[in-house]
Amino acid sequence: MEKDRTRPRHGRVEALGVLLGVSVAELLGSDGREFSPDMLAESRAHIARVVGTTPDKVRILIEF
Repeated sequence: MEKDRTRPRHGRVEALGVLLGVSVAELLGSDGREFSPDMLAESRAHIARVVGTTPDKVRILIEF
């Protein structure tokens, strides 16, 4: 069971990424961008344009 007590050595993560053909960021579950309120507002506006409504009518639910 994972208890989040240790971190893998960076060299091993890099080697695993090369083996699998993915970046370290992908392995660690990050694309290198940090979440920002602007990102959420831009996403809401984009979704609204696509479905033909206004951003205030778009609700975004994020589940972890």
